[in-house]
Amino acid sequence: MFYGPLSSSNATIASGSTGYNVPLGNYALAAGSPAIDVIPRVGAGTTFGLAPSIDFFGNPRPDPVNPNAVDIGAVEFAATGGAAIASVTGGPLAFGNVAVGTTSTSRTLTLHNTGTAALTGIALTFTGPFARATAGGTCGATLSAASACTINVAFQPAGAGAVTGSVAIAASVSVTGSPVTLTGTGVAAGVGASLTPTTRNFGGVTRGSLTGPVQVFTLTNTGNVTLTSIAQGALGGTNSTEFFIIRLMSTCGPAGGGQLLGQTTLAPGAACVVTVQFRPLTTQTTGIKNATVSVTNAAGTQTSTLSGTAN
Repeated sequence: MFYGPLSSSNATIASGSTGYNVPLGNYALAAGSPAIDVIPRVGAGTTFGLAPSIDFFGNPRPDPVNPNAVDIGAVEFAATGGAAIASVTGGPLAFGNVAVGTTSTSRTLTLHNTGTAALTGIALTFTGPFARATAGGTCGATLSAASACTINVAFQPAGAGAVTGSVAIAASVSVTGSPVTLTGTGVAAGVGASLTPTTRNFGGVTRGSLTGPVQVFTLTNTGNVTLTSIAQGALGGTNSTEFFIIRLMSTCGPAGGGQLLGQTTLAPGAACVVTVQFRPLTTQTTGIKNATVSVTNAAGTQTSTLSGTAN
């Protein structure tokens, strides 16, 4: 008994048996076969949509030569005679300064296959403190013809100083542009934050008024690592009761107490806000009022001074 075109392998029979152990035949379509491009994309009763998107060998269906019909059988004729053409773009990648012991934001490379056959056996090899990012992109082991996928790369410095590495992309054909050079500089981790403006005079406001001037104070992460444990803004000082934090218009710290949006962490360079209004009380005296607004976080407590005149 011989194995025909529905078999994906040729079973091994005990040695010495006549007629067995013959190589699996090539059942791909030959040029001129009546099975080529028989099933049209459109038309009454067509079953084009039932055909898988790739053939037995991983090549695209329909083939790029005739995208409006597919062949009968498991192998697309045009695809079997094609070849993959691979290239990578987006490099070199420069990550700049990244704190030691942290992972950078990812940078993206794009792998292209402009050929007419699938690119297979895709594998990545990294050197230096670089790796595929946790969200590593869309590339897998195979890339269909006439398509592209992405590779996300991250920098993970283990020590201070400039470093150079690479990522090499191997596949069933050589990849133009590979290996890709990767560079970055590890720097000491630093936690820092600032609250601006550092001082604000709200001017004169009639006691009992709810329409006094408003000031937005901005907390910015000035360090090179994520700022954590951010609390809501708080008032202090001699006349703190005559100033008011508008929680609805503030974002620093967890949500709650009238604050709808909360930010308890900030990436380097990111910011949140605390909004303050001067509301002198009718139960208090006229004259100059002084207070502070502050935000506490992993970098300490940042404070701005407030002043205004109650009329």
